[in-house]
Amino acid sequence: MRLNAAIATFVVDVDLKTTYTCIISSPLRNILSLLRKWSLFIAEKDVSDFVCSDHPIALISIGDPPKDPDHPYNSGGPGLAQSNTELTLPLNRRMALFFTFETLPDVYTVDDKVIANVNIRTILSAARQIYCSNLDFKFLDNGVMRSGKELVDP
Repeated sequence: MRLNAAIATFVVDVDLKTTYTCIISSPLRNILSLLRKWSLFIAEKDVSDFVCSDHPIALISIGDPPKDPDHPYNSGGPGLAQSNTELTLPLNRRMALFFTFETLPDVYTVDDKVIANVNIRTILSAARQIYCSNLDFKFLDNGVMRSGKELVDP
């Protein structure tokens, strides 16, 4: 069986020069082509981790919806081809992909606030389960940074 995939390689200065290779399968590559720009988020050293879930892709609307009630956006919520959306996809506990129509650098080193923002999107998109390496991860709750420990019953 042959895997039809696109390979993107990033050289990132974390402590040493480290090469991250991201293999993207054909169906996902087709989806990504609808979006103009994607960036790789890499967690800074000594910050929280990204979480994952049983439904890790989070597509959210940014900004206000169009005022015209007949606008196509108002009939079905966010969509991949709509310019007022962002999509996040955690790859592992230290990296996530971020998709937007805005022009951004290919690679970002991100802090706890960005990680917490991605994490709340992943958490809210989950059907039933959230996956994490430990309970020290951060997420935003109405703009307030909280710890993963607060999601677990005592």
